Amino acid sequence: MKRENVVMMAQASWALPLVAMGINVVSSSQPRDIRSAMAVVGMVIYVLALVLGVVALAYVPKFGREKIFTNALVGTILSAGLIALVVVFVTLVLPRLHP
Repeated sequence: MKRENVVMMAQASWALPLVAMGINVVSSSQPRDIRSAMAVVGMVIYVLALVLGVVALAYVPKFGREKIFTNALVGTILSAGLIALVVVFVTLVLPRLHP
């Protein structure tokens, strides 16, 4: 794998969660079925961003930290945090809203 590809993966790992959050915000005013579909799309994007961040972090020893480490670390933490929030919401909050 080329260094440029790893840099792009690291940058995508923090940019994709922002795109997914934007999709969720835009879809919040849509009908329920569209909101549900967009929520699934958002979760898939969060997981994809997490995978990209972890893979980019794995290449740090080979290509060095410059332009990779910070981007990948931020993306990994952001994605993992958002996934955790979604899991907490779905398991704890959502059942109380719709008993």
